Amino acid sequence: MKIDLHAHSANSPDGFDTIDSLLASARKRGLNGIAATDHNKITLAHSEMRKGMFLLQGVEASTKQGHMLAYNYSGKLHTDAFELVEKVRAENGITVVAHPFGIRKDCLRSNAFNVKADCIERFNGRSFVSNLTCVLNRFAGVGGSDAHIKEEVGNAYTEFEDCEKIEDVWECLRKGKFSAKWETRVGTVALAKWKKIKKAIGII
Repeated sequence: MKIDLHAHSANSPDGFDTIDSLLASARKRGLNGIAATDHNKITLAHSEMRKGMFLLQGVEASTKQGHMLAYNYSGKLHTDAFELVEKVRAENGITVVAHPFGIRKDCLRSNAFNVKADCIERFNGRSFVSNLTCVLNRFAGVGGSDAHIKEEVGNAYTEFEDCEKIEDVWECLRKGKFSAKWETRVGTVALAKWKKIKKAIGII
């Protein structure tokens, strides 16, 4: 089973498409679902199956150390990564360090393993530097496209073993029963950047 664990909808300030559009794109690329991980906003009240696809509750939280992904969690989004990990775990949620070794200031880098999240994002559809660092150091982790437009969905994703229900996904993440895949179509990332520029200058 293949799920893109990092996707932004129009509920993110820099997102463009509806969740249903993202799901449709996931289906076209042969995926079984996505996680809605909007910036600092828990868009979904809970995870669900929608039109036969997994739609997982998630969020990308901005902490002072860098960006963190949290799943199956509805509590306060703490601005300290260490505290966020503790709170999410206390509520039986999952935490992942997003694009851990990227060059931007929103990447945890030296703190990527110190925060003791459930795992790191081995492959991110946009962060080539982080991905190569993980490959060269043989770091394991999940995959997520970090899609901001529907065309980016599936550029990176996570393949799970023996998952039939939503609860199975959380259990696989806790036990490390998954593998990350990276299949970025470079043109889609460029398209997303161009849309962001047009939005900033008021063309769209």
